[in-house]
Amino acid sequence: MDPKLNAGYQDLVSQFAGREVRIHFVDEPPEAQSLATYGRTLKAVARTRHRLARSPGFLIAKPEIADRLFHAPKTRTERGRRLWAASRIALTHVLAPYLKNETQAWAEAVMVSLAHCPGKGVATAIRVSRGDAPRLAGIGVDIEPELRTVSRKVLERIRTDDDRFGPLNSLEVWVAKEACAKASPRPLNLSEIALKAYAGSNRLIVQAFAPSIDFRVLLLEVPHYVVALALSYPSHPYAVVSGD
Repeated sequence: MDPKLNAGYQDLVSQFAGREVRIHFVDEPPEAQSLATYGRTLKAVARTRHRLARSPGFLIAKPEIADRLFHAPKTRTERGRRLWAASRIALTHVLAPYLKNETQAWAEAVMVSLAHCPGKGVATAIRVSRGDAPRLAGIGVDIEPELRTVSRKVLERIRTDDDRFGPLNSLEVWVAKEACAKASPRPLNLSEIALKAYAGSNRLIVQAFAPSIDFRVLLLEVPHYVVALALSYPSHPYAVVSGD
């Protein structure tokens, strides 16, 4: 993808979050370059993982998924390897700025999320300091081709009684809920996430809720794709004070 477009999306998601969020899109490598790209990606991922290990205090939030981010894919299909390569190339791009000073002691961690679909991979990252806890719980991203269809049956399966989809189409609903599930600090089914969307004064407002978790969602206008970025926060119910 054009570097200027990547920079533009990064500015957009950072404005949405009120802080720097790194996001990077990578086109799926052509079939003719598949093996060469896959080999280069494995080496780049290994270098990134090595640099992470040398950075004092630098951690990937959700350690249970950290290994999966860097391991070679289990898929044996050529297409699967190309898609894995696209998302992992994107991952090395979003992590690179954090690794410029390998002797820097990090206060906490970096939260990351990645996704891929036919044609494109994407990764996003946000740095978390001690002052953020427990306000920010996670980040998630999802992407699908705009021509993908989500059937009414599938939509009903992931619907909750509190959903208010507003102007969202079925694919936007699916992608937004997937991004929220990835951002969640604990495993969630899509049917546990209530989505509420409405038109604001100058942009679409999308929020989501699950037991004890609130989400903010941004739908990105990427040509030929539907992309959602989600941030999760612990919900804090209002205190009830009784008196005479």
